[in-house]
Amino acid sequence: MLAVHFARQAAEHARHALRIAWNVAILSDTARYYPDVAYRRIWNAIPDSMRSSSAVRSFGRFIHRRTCARQVRRPVDSTFHTFFLRNAPHFEVLRRRVLEWPRGSALRIAAIGCSSGAELYTTIWTVRRVRPDLQVSATGVDIDAPALEKARTGVFARHEHEFSRLPEEEFTRLCTPAPVALFNRDERSLRISDDILSVPSWVLYDALDPGLRHAIGQQDMVLANNILCHMYDPEAEQCLRNIAGLIAPGGYLFMYGVDLDVKTRVVKSLGLVPVRDTIEEVYRADWNALAKWPFLYWGREPFDGKRSDWETRYAAVYQKPV
Repeated sequence: MLAVHFARQAAEHARHALRIAWNVAILSDTARYYPDVAYRRIWNAIPDSMRSSSAVRSFGRFIHRRTCARQVRRPVDSTFHTFFLRNAPHFEVLRRRVLEWPRGSALRIAAIGCSSGAELYTTIWTVRRVRPDLQVSATGVDIDAPALEKARTGVFARHEHEFSRLPEEEFTRLCTPAPVALFNRDERSLRISDDILSVPSWVLYDALDPGLRHAIGQQDMVLANNILCHMYDPEAEQCLRNIAGLIAPGGYLFMYGVDLDVKTRVVKSLGLVPVRDTIEEVYRADWNALAKWPFLYWGREPFDGKRSDWETRYAAVYQKPV
């Protein structure tokens, strides 16, 4: 019986090998996926203890480059893909920058690719909590009209996508009126509080358009998170340069979710200075993107503090020199 079992296994392996050989010989669509299957099996077999080695990182970057070259980018207007308090350490860096702002002055904020407004509303709430003296103006920009309409109404439900990564204790904090609540809550819905709802304006505009700066003007803080990764590199670079053109001297660009090579190249060429405030903590907080690397184009490589350019490469906040 044992001999029969091994014979059947050998026959099955032989048939599988013949199928592979045939698909390769006729250049079938199936054959082009064989290398990806092999790379995934090799990668998954590598122990976690070896993942930080330079050789394994290089292999991962090779797989990711192949992934980026082959995968189709998701349309940036395909869904409401934003969250309240998506990256808490990132908002903490923003809060610290706000605390340094001159008393009673104007603070201009723009969110590019704002979707349904969760991030921009969270930003306004963060500012109002610590600096109620500031004269805040805010602009949300997106190419998706339904997303902007939802942002404009400011009405959400607890089960919706924007809350899917928000722990209950953080949700409770957003609804707490002291010093300021982000939401007014009733049995059926959550509505952005009137003091915050009245602040932003919403603009239907393409961030790839060179007229972006003329459309919304210079800004003190620009948010551009998780939009550039859904563009191919030439478009992402063009868009990033447009976005960086919005920043007033001394202002800040808050940005993650972008190809790291594109980002590094652009911020260096524009002379933007990385803010050295909890860089690693902010980077690691985007755990979902880290977990998807190297097999999804929007995955993020593991943090590597041994790189000579690590601050520029992994920072999520940059300042434009005065």
